[in-house]
Amino acid sequence: AYALRDYTIRCIAYADQDIPVEEIRVYLSLIRPGESFTKDISFGTAGIAKIKADLLRPTGFSVATAMG
Repeated sequence: AYALRDYTIRCIAYADQDIPVEEIRVYLSLIRPGESFTKDISFGTAGIAKIKADLLRPTGFSVATAMG
C-alpha cells in the first residue's frame, strides 16, 4: 500500500449517443493507506445518460475507471 499524492478524479457526463457534455475534476492532495475519500459531485447539465469516472495518476494516466 502507498499514499495517493496529487492524484485526480475525472468525471465525464455523457448524453445519448455517447456525446460528452460536461467534465468535472477533483484534485486529491493526499490519501494515506487505510484512509477513505468521499466527494459529492453535481453536474449542471440535464439529460445525462451515463457518467464515467477515472482515477488519474499525477502523470495523467488512468489507474481505474468506473461507469454508471
